[in-house]
Amino acid sequence: MEKIEEVLIDKYRNAEEIRKLRGDYKKKIMSDKIKEQTKELKSLRKIAELEMEKKLAWKFKEGRKVINDQKKIMDKKIKTEMLKIKIRIDLVKQEKKIIRKEIPQGPKIHPLPYLKKNNIVFSDDEDFDGIEEVPVRKKFLYSRDVNATPLPRRNIMMKKMGKNLSPSSKSYFY
Repeated sequence: MEKIEEVLIDKYRNAEEIRKLRGDYKKKIMSDKIKEQTKELKSLRKIAELEMEKKLAWKFKEGRKVINDQKKIMDKKIKTEMLKIKIRIDLVKQEKKIIRKEIPQGPKIHPLPYLKKNNIVFSDDEDFDGIEEVPVRKKFLYSRDVNATPLPRRNIMMKKMGKNLSPSSKSYFY
């Protein structure tokens, strides 16, 4: 009996050791699982943080693009306004240059004699007081009626005016 009791006690001890070992193994396995889960959670947190940073960076970049576009538009508007102001200033300067303060002296000999006024008598006028001064150009126009000479640009004039001319005006151009 003593041997049986010893064997039973040994079996009981072995069973307790085995239970302890099993508990230790279970604890190790559970701790390993918990460590893996914490690692996964940490990695998931990191991933979530990285995604949030990426979204924020993208939003920041898009905001920067919008701000830069608005700046470019404003710069263009400012440049155009500055150019307009500069053009106005240049125009004022040019006007000041064009306006002469002193009367220029004419040439001693008239370069274009046909611009001189000549004394011509027209007996056709009703209000004729005597001698009138008429430029040579006008004299030429009056003489053209007498001579019936065509104008050099009659074709151009006819094209512009078309068929709406009266017979007397057509005779003027022909």
